[in-house]
Amino acid sequence: MPSTASSSSSSSSSSSWPSSSASAVARAAFGFRFDPVLQVLALPFGVTPASARCTIRADRLVVRFGPWCVETPLANVASAAITGPYRPWKVAGPAHLSLADGGLTFATTTRLGACLGFRVPVPGIEPTGRVTHPALTVTVDDPAALISALHDRLGDALHLAGDEDDERTTDLAGLTAAELRRLAREHGLTGTSSMKKDELVEALTAVATLED
Repeated sequence: MPSTASSSSSSSSSSSWPSSSASAVARAAFGFRFDPVLQVLALPFGVTPASARCTIRADRLVVRFGPWCVETPLANVASAAITGPYRPWKVAGPAHLSLADGGLTFATTTRLGACLGFRVPVPGIEPTGRVTHPALTVTVDDPAALISALHDRLGDALHLAGDEDDERTTDLAGLTAAELRRLAREHGLTGTSSMKKDELVEALTAVATLED
């Protein structure tokens, strides 16, 4: 079973979950959004609402996903974007490693998440740290709030999606839920019948960003 791994981009990285200290007084924590079916599939791997959490500390990002953990200096986070929805078999169960680009995914829902890109690839999928990842996708309960919190800490050093995404969101917000579901089906999105209007807007905005 995997154990905690820390980013090699800092010589002060620890190999265990950081304890509270005076240097980490400013923090923001985000739980994961669990789809009922995926929650059941994640349980055998030790992934539960209590063991899945993304924490922004004073100068570090720590993401715990059951026995897996990614820890890196905040300054190593280069970009952030909302992504999704995801195909169930690509996110169900344990942590997932992309064979295409080496990205790591900690997912508990097929809907939306935040993809964080790193300046220096980080370890996480296995305990030795030999395998590193250029990006990490996390399906926290509020991806937009996570990205906003990172931007508050990193400012212009964090690359975000362009302003055109805000224009898309504004246009989509003017549609009814039925119109949004019809548009989502045209883009090949599934599971939209149970999604709320704001979730549909987020999903369609993410799809439009990926298609650009």
